[in-house]
Amino acid sequence: MGNIINLKKMMSAAMFAAGLLVSMNSASAQQDEQEPLALLQLDVDGNGSLETVELYGGQMTRGSSYRNDFLLLLKGSDSELLTAYVPSINGGYDCSLEKARFTGRGEQLILSVGQGGDDGSIEYRIIDFADPKAVKEIFTGSDNAGVAATAEFVPDFRSKIAFADGSTNYELLPKEKEFYEQRGLYDVDGTLLKGYRRPYVGKIHSLVAVDMEQDGILELLSLQSISGLNREDLLGKLAGVWSYDGSSGWKLKSSYNEKNWRILPRQAVHDSSSVTYPVFTAIAAPEVQNKLNGDFAIIAGPYLQNLATGGCELDYTLTFVSEKFISMVFFGVLDEGEKEIFAKIPLNIDVQTGAQLALGDVLNLRDADLLPVLRLLTKKDKVDFSKGIPESWYYNGTNFVFCQRSETGEWLEATVAASDLKKFLLKPELF
Repeated sequence: MGNIINLKKMMSAAMFAAGLLVSMNSASAQQDEQEPLALLQLDVDGNGSLETVELYGGQMTRGSSYRNDFLLLLKGSDSELLTAYVPSINGGYDCSLEKARFTGRGEQLILSVGQGGDDGSIEYRIIDFADPKAVKEIFTGSDNAGVAATAEFVPDFRSKIAFADGSTNYELLPKEKEFYEQRGLYDVDGTLLKGYRRPYVGKIHSLVAVDMEQDGILELLSLQSISGLNREDLLGKLAGVWSYDGSSGWKLKSSYNEKNWRILPRQAVHDSSSVTYPVFTAIAAPEVQNKLNGDFAIIAGPYLQNLATGGCELDYTLTFVSEKFISMVFFGVLDEGEKEIFAKIPLNIDVQTGAQLALGDVLNLRDADLLPVLRLLTKKDKVDFSKGIPESWYYNGTNFVFCQRSETGEWLEATVAASDLKKFLLKPELF
């Protein structure tokens, strides 16, 4: 925790911070003096008037952007110095102040100080000045650890993330298999060779206050990175939603392994019919979000329209999910009089742009060798390649799956390992 400054003992610091100490005689003293770093007005006690918080910090060496010896001054609306407080952050870069309301009395101060590490971690403190004689850090150094989780590499080029509540999450590793083979972590068959190596779960590097329940009291949304063999090998991002309880502190309401976006199920039910379709949410990517949700709405539209007038079913499954690429399949049934119309709709998405990936975007269909290779590799399957390569396809993490509807209405599939099609891949980074 930080400390409240005794104003009498810290008179010189307070005088300087208030702008009354205008000069220092020695060069060394000038290096050690505290400089104004940030200023913010907020209503700390909820009485309707604004107080001012000023942040000061020292410079460790001349010309350095690193700041330390932080001091927070709280001033009333008449500029009277109410208290001075030393936050429990030793130092750092890029200091900023924000305000938010987490308790029922007044607004609290959010202090953020970058730590300059490879993981981009930031030290956060949330400070309650409601009682100037008993200033409290309600978000402390230990709270910066974020969501409690451990990570490990497991066979078949995957990672396992375990949470404190006992739940686990498995993800395919983000880079090409050769990246991990060359570093001796796996062999070509996906056998884990160095089980003692562990991914790194970082501290919080982003903290945002949002009123999730629309009740005037804010929650905190935190974000942490999970890195594999190095900081560039990003396995995912761990997101948490926190609420504040005055008696017990911060409580984790929910968490998930985040890739800057999520796919959430949306379901509509009427009588015996059910329509389930995805909703895509993304951080700072509204155009991608709107495009994908528009595409999903086009698929779900006919089934939603049929809910009130006839029987229908729609559902989907995510066959592959990575930071760059999503492959999914919709399964639908529509009642048309006495007939049922079955549909199987694969959808392949470039997450960076929101574009749908046609087969020609990922495989070189102009290569004359591709069709003979597919015929050879799928000769035990029922898909007919005599009329060309089916346009409908999806990816299941290992294989390309080619889909074709027979003359009798049956959906047929042919499976080919992506590793057998390396020569023809146009976007090998996706597979």
